[in-house]
Amino acid sequence: MSLSDIGYGTVEGFKGVNCRHDWYPFFEGISEPAYTKEQLRNLDPPPFEYEGRLYTACEANQKQRQIERAIRKTKRELIAYEAAGLKDDFTATSIKLRRQRELYRDFSRAANLREKLERTGVYGYNKSISSKSVWTAKKSKLNLQLFSEKDLSKQKTNSLKKGIKNFKKRISEHEDKINNPEKYISNWHKLDEREKAGLIKHWQKEIDNFNKSIQNRIDELKRRGEDYE
Repeated sequence: MSLSDIGYGTVEGFKGVNCRHDWYPFFEGISEPAYTKEQLRNLDPPPFEYEGRLYTACEANQKQRQIERAIRKTKRELIAYEAAGLKDDFTATSIKLRRQRELYRDFSRAANLREKLERTGVYGYNKSISSKSVWTAKKSKLNLQLFSEKDLSKQKTNSLKKGIKNFKKRISEHEDKINNPEKYISNWHKLDEREKAGLIKHWQKEIDNFNKSIQNRIDELKRRGEDYE
């Protein structure tokens, strides 16, 4: 067996990302294998299915690490929004964090993996921010016009038109945030480039979502034969 057979030097191969294997000296006729061939065949648990996808033990560990990275990223966003006093962004991101935590718990249980909460810690995400985020996610009643597009057919025409105006207003606000971030975040000049890029990316994503919501309402008004201007 060659090094290329075990993927040595690649991200997904031996000693790559999340690989727990290592080199050990072995002298034939002297050293004893740590595992028998039968034990090696049964070393990893069998694949399991989660939300329609089959995961191996290695893929499950990689997926768990991916969710942990997403949670850390969201916590950094919450720190920035709290410092900037952006309440709407803090609320939306608190809800996202709650969903990520639920996914982490459910996936870990399905994969029979221990939840490694120590890997989701972020410097600056203190007890105060954590408590506020949890409380916000639990108590907040989502504005259906902002977070749900399922019941548009049941909404009144005036409500749809009002929703379009509200989304256009939010788009203008977010465009101004992107063009003049220092107006909304007093310590903008103190943020590092990664934090700045993350905020701008988030605002742009919100704009994309608002535009989709506007188009959904326009389509519903057209279906009714109504003017949407």
